[in-house]
Amino acid sequence: LMVAVGPSPFSARLVRWTRRMAYALNAPWIALSVDTGVPLPPEQQQRLDANLELARRLGAEVIVMPGSDLAETLLRMAFLRNVSQIVVGKPQESYLWGLVRPISLVDKLVKGSDQIDIYVVPAASGPGRNRWKSWHRKTEKDGRDYWLAAGVTAAVTGAGLLVSAFTGYFAPGFLYLAGVVGLGFFIRSRWAMLLAAALSVLLWNLLFIPPVMTFKIERLEDALMCFFFFLVALSTGRLTSRLRIREREEREREKKTNALFLYSRAIGSASDVPSLISVAAGQISQIMGVRLAVMTPEGGGGKLRLWETGGEYAMDEKEWSVAVWCMEHRRPAGRFTDTIPVAEGFYLPMMSGERCMGVLGIRPEEGECLTAGQKDLLESMGAQLAMALEREELRAERARTRLMEESEKLHRSLLDSVSHE
Repeated sequence: LMVAVGPSPFSARLVRWTRRMAYALNAPWIALSVDTGVPLPPEQQQRLDANLELARRLGAEVIVMPGSDLAETLLRMAFLRNVSQIVVGKPQESYLWGLVRPISLVDKLVKGSDQIDIYVVPAASGPGRNRWKSWHRKTEKDGRDYWLAAGVTAAVTGAGLLVSAFTGYFAPGFLYLAGVVGLGFFIRSRWAMLLAAALSVLLWNLLFIPPVMTFKIERLEDALMCFFFFLVALSTGRLTSRLRIREREEREREKKTNALFLYSRAIGSASDVPSLISVAAGQISQIMGVRLAVMTPEGGGGKLRLWETGGEYAMDEKEWSVAVWCMEHRRPAGRFTDTIPVAEGFYLPMMSGERCMGVLGIRPEEGECLTAGQKDLLESMGAQLAMALEREELRAERARTRLMEESEKLHRSLLDSVSHE
């Protein structure tokens, strides 16, 4: 089974619903979060982290995957992992909005699911979603795209007015087309692209196509030219924007893969525990751009040892208590979590199977937060460091065993010699 998890409060119910179903079917399940590359507001990021942590506690395999299209990413992961059932939430929308909106997530999943079952779980009863407020917040977030679309259209209009006296009214049309296509490399809002295409057609008709300063078009050829110009500009600009988003996704995926490769190679070349921790801490700090602390168990009674990693990471009594709690309960704690969120650092257990080999302390710069993708990368790096520490521990135990065997063999040889004499 696979459940789609997002920053919505309803995702927690989806996670629990999938957990009950997986328990009834005795089947493994995956909690997938799609990282679109757009930074979330702090409250939504915190809610997403809480939903993913809930899924992890309930036994799910948590995966954070980059992607611009939610349905496409869900289906790609489903086919990759042989998922037989996908669980998503039922969209909350009014009847009128359902008539004018583009194809929904559920429709896309049903269309491309092939033999995969799609479970649509309704949300709990409550106040309906205000589409106007949602659209208004999205417009505010994409304000830069709208201003850029309007500014480029105005600049192209000025250039068209300069050249139209020498070239006729067809040349400004091609300038408008080039402007809309160029905008696709810089903006990602679909509505901003629509605004640029619509403004280009209207201004071209108003200022250049005879009769000028009217929206009237006398020739059928000019009307068809305007219509097809709008379609070509909109589709080309949208395609260019999608290609740019895909390029950024591939770049982020390649960056993550390359970081894990360099990190694995670096810790694989370490010869002992101090050098292993030093190399791992340096690599994580360089890749993530954070201050890092590595703590491992020392003695008994839940004591931890803070290793010197070359960076400044102050630990007071409150931070130590959070790290010890993280070690004992094997769960993330501190900043960006629901467990002691007032702590200055984010503490992540380093798990190797069922064993906790230590704790990673991460402290981002002031005002920055860790995204779900960054936490997933940190968890992978922590697990690799835990396995390397366990390997060094087994190697040291094997060396001690071999030394004891050699000592015992020498002891027996001495006793045999004395007995013979």
